Amino acid sequence: MRQALQTVAWFEKSEENDRITLRDLRSYAEALDCQLAYAVVRQAGSWKQRAENRAREKAEAHALAVERTMAPEDQATNETSEKTNRKADGILER
Repeated sequence: MRQALQTVAWFEKSEENDRITLRDLRSYAEALDCQLAYAVVRQAGSWKQRAENRAREKAEAHALAVERTMAPEDQATNETSEKTNRKADGILER
């Protein structure tokens, strides 16, 4: 039981410092007479929505960069919304 208490205390300190490993988690589970189970859980939204959001972010960054480089030459078009949509569609088609 003393070993279990030491393991739990050590685990909690490691967790606070974001320095925990799977080996540590297994030891912790064993000390508590438990089985380790871990998972990667998708955040809210569908994979398709996440891909569309990421494509839009990239497209917006690209369109803004183009606008900034063209502005000093008086060639800015202020059509970033339309360009962003086309660029995002192109990214998603890849």
